[in-house]
Amino acid sequence: MLTVDQALDEALADAPRSPRSDPLTAREREVAALVVSGHTNRQIAAAFVIAEPTAERHVANILNKLGLHSRAQIGAVLERERRDQAP
Repeated sequence: MLTVDQALDEALADAPRSPRSDPLTAREREVAALVVSGHTNRQIAAAFVIAEPTAERHVANILNKLGLHSRAQIGAVLERERRDQAP
């Protein structure tokens, strides 16, 4: 049985750690939170009253900026960042 930290490390084995400065915009952070909550691109678009292709572009930008390959990894990166910032 893996600990949470071990599972995060395994999920992100090929993902680079984020630089100290936040590579994501405020909107991308908001979109990432919805991705982590399981929202589809269509649901993200509806939440922000934007076109679905715009939501898709936000998700693609997040993946590219963080060097990730899947939506699931976004949640793992955000959790790892949260844990790294904890006292």
